[in-house]
Amino acid sequence: MSFIEFFRRLLQSEHRERQEWSRTLLTRTAYFPAIKMLEQYDFSFATGTPKPLLTELATLTFIKRAENVVLLGPSGVGKTTLP
Repeated sequence: MSFIEFFRRLLQSEHRERQEWSRTLLTRTAYFPAIKMLEQYDFSFATGTPKPLLTELATLTFIKRAENVVLLGPSGVGKTTLP
């Protein structure tokens, strides 16, 4: 391996490490309350939320279709607990 190739790989590795550290630090300082996964969502609690609809929204295909998503409902029905 030439010195230039070695140096290129070293710089790429350093760049990846700094990006990962930055991502970790920014996530930590954002004070997100918890990491939530759709698999952990209690569909028995939010009975008005159809699981197939949320699963389809999780694919993010609505973005490619340039569609908006609005979550409406009274207080205490689980809108903010969605991941």
